[in-house]
Amino acid sequence: MESSWHPSSGPAGEVLAGVWHLRPTGVEALAARVLPDTSTCVVFLQREGALKTNDNAQEPWACAAVSGPRSGPMDFELAPGAGMFIVQVKPHAAMRLLGTPMSELANRADSLDAILDSESRAASMAVAEQLYGEHSFREGVRCIEQWVADSAASLTRAHTRHQRLLREVTARARSMDVQALADHAAMSRRQLGRVVTEQIGFSPKQFARIARFDHAVRRVRSRPSEQLSGIAFHTGYADQAHMTRDFRAIGGIRPADLRRPGAERLW
Repeated sequence: MESSWHPSSGPAGEVLAGVWHLRPTGVEALAARVLPDTSTCVVFLQREGALKTNDNAQEPWACAAVSGPRSGPMDFELAPGAGMFIVQVKPHAAMRLLGTPMSELANRADSLDAILDSESRAASMAVAEQLYGEHSFREGVRCIEQWVADSAASLTRAHTRHQRLLREVTARARSMDVQALADHAAMSRRQLGRVVTEQIGFSPKQFARIARFDHAVRRVRSRPSEQLSGIAFHTGYADQAHMTRDFRAIGGIRPADLRRPGAERLW
């Protein structure tokens, strides 16, 4: 497996965490599992019919598709010799970029042209055509970030208040006090929940749970010698057993799986 990661900055960095490029090596398909991390992903394939997932194993994905925010794992298979660009959209920006409530995309995938309006669809399909076939990682990233920057520049600023709120939700996710956040935003808990669910895809509590899981996943990976009990403490779990239960419920894995052979296929 060949993989490359580009963290986004500048105008694109306001919307994107970054861009992955993934390509299987050898003659076998790449089978892997994507773990929930609160983000929405736009996927551009470099070969038609190359990607299948457990959403619908019989139907290959469109060359340009969206995978909404997820509360559980997604297993995928990428055909030999195929490549794909995975555009990781920040939670607070996904609805603005795609123009669709994230509550409608949570835990599902759809073709990009089925989601966007006609004006946005033309621009995104032009990107899909440019990325189709053989392109270098740098060329692909440049094309994607230009599309995102152009799209972001044309977005309405009508929901500026909501954008500030969503940034607060994202920043406080791992230790969120829903009532304190509602008070800070001069909203009721119900109003806060409605806005967050529509624009991020999950209730504040569920979003916080997934964010805590993602934080723990990153720490288990980046600190291979740290005891799991210590990681549980530092990432907000009551104890190691609590963390293990969440890993099974959200990712379908155990924490120790991230330190064993094959962990590179857990994304």
